[in-house]
Amino acid sequence: MHFELNASLAEQKGIHVTGPSTSQLDEGDHVQVKLEIRQPRRGVTRALILFHFTGVDEWERPIKPFTIVRYIDLNVGNPDDHELIKAKTPYQKKKIKPGNFLKPIPFGVPSIGSGQFQNKLPPYGIPSHWRDTMQKNAVQDVLTDLYYPERCPDAFCEDAIMDHTSHLTFQNYGQIFHRLLWTEEFQMELDIRQYDMSNVAITRQNKQFSLNVPGLAESRPSVLRGDLITIQINNDKSKCFESYVDRVSFENAFLRFPRAFVDQFINGTKVDVRFRFRRVQLRSMHQALDVLAEKKYSHMLERVLFPDPTENDAFYPPMITEPSTVEGLRLYNRELNKEQQLAVFGAMRSVARPAPYLIYGPPGTGKCIFLWQQYYLLIRKTYLSNFLWHSIFRKNCDSCRNHHSDHEISES
Repeated sequence: MHFELNASLAEQKGIHVTGPSTSQLDEGDHVQVKLEIRQPRRGVTRALILFHFTGVDEWERPIKPFTIVRYIDLNVGNPDDHELIKAKTPYQKKKIKPGNFLKPIPFGVPSIGSGQFQNKLPPYGIPSHWRDTMQKNAVQDVLTDLYYPERCPDAFCEDAIMDHTSHLTFQNYGQIFHRLLWTEEFQMELDIRQYDMSNVAITRQNKQFSLNVPGLAESRPSVLRGDLITIQINNDKSKCFESYVDRVSFENAFLRFPRAFVDQFINGTKVDVRFRFRRVQLRSMHQALDVLAEKKYSHMLERVLFPDPTENDAFYPPMITEPSTVEGLRLYNRELNKEQQLAVFGAMRSVARPAPYLIYGPPGTGKCIFLWQQYYLLIRKTYLSNFLWHSIFRKNCDSCRNHHSDHEISES
C-alpha cells in the first residue's frame, strides 16, 4: 500500500507537519506525523490533513484509491480563560414539535410602500426534487457534478471537498447558486421552526394585537415590520390565520389580523405561533441569476462576475484623473474620516471596476454621506446629469437627496 501525506491546507493555517510525505506500507506498519503549531493570534483554528492511499490487492490488481481526512481543532489562548468561558452543559437543540398548520386565512395586506409593481417577482420556491436531494444528504454530489462536468465519477478530486473557486465558471454560475440559495432557504426553514410557540396568549390593544416573543430584543427570532406570522387557535385547530407585523417594541410584536379573527377574538385567547421569514431578498437573488441566462446581458455580466485584471486600464478608465492622491480630493463634507476618504478616492479612480462597489455598515456609519460625496464629485468633475438613486426603502433615497445644496435632483 502506497501512502502519501498532503498537509498543504494545514500549512496555510500555521500548522507545520513533519514526517514522511510518502511511504510504502505493509500490513502492520505505522507512520508517525508530528505537528508544530505557531499561531500569532488567540482563537479557534480548524485545519485538514489528507492521507491518500493507493495500491494493489493480493492478485496484483489495482485497488480504488481512497483518502482519509482528519480535522485538527486548536484552541489558542489561556487555559484558565478557556475553563472559565466553556459551556457547563452540552448544547441540546430544541426539538421541533410535530404537527402541521392548516392553510391560514390570509391577511391581504399590500406590500410595504406605495403602488404596485407592474412585473411581479416569480415565487422561486424550493423545487420538490431539490428538497428530496437535501433530505437524502446528496447536495454535495449534485454540486460536485456541476463544478466538474467532465470529471470521471469514480475519480477523487481533493478540492471537490475544499475549494471550488477555480471550477466556478460563467456557464455553471447560475445553476450552482440557484441550488445554494435553495439549500440556504431550506436550512432557514428549519432554523425558524426553533422559535415555534404553543399555548401563548395574545392581548388586544385598540386595532392591534400584542404578542410577547421571548428573545425578540436579541433578534431571536428576527421579526420586522411587514413580516407574516401564522396563528392557530389553540382550542380550535380548524381555524388558522395570517397576521401582519405592524410594529415591534422590545419583546412584543404588534399584529393585525383579518376581520374573521377580530370578530371572534376573546381577550387572552391561547394560540400556537409559527414564524415565517420574508423571501423577497431570496427571490430577488434568484431573479438576478436568471438574468445571467439572457444573451443580451451575458457579455457585460461575465466581465462583472469574472473580471480580467489585464483589461482594467483599457476598458475601465478612472472616472476622474485628477487629483492623483487622496489628499488632493476636494470634499464637500470635511468630516469624512480617513477610511471614508480612501473609499471615495478608490471608487472615483475605478480601482475595482467592473466589480460593483458594496457599501456595508451598521446604521449611522456614513453610508449615505459616502454616496452623496460620490455624486458631488461626479457632478463637478464629469458634468454628468443623469443619476439614479435606488433603494428598497424610500427614506434612504430621501436622505441622500436631502444632502444636495448646489445641484437640483429631480424625483422620479
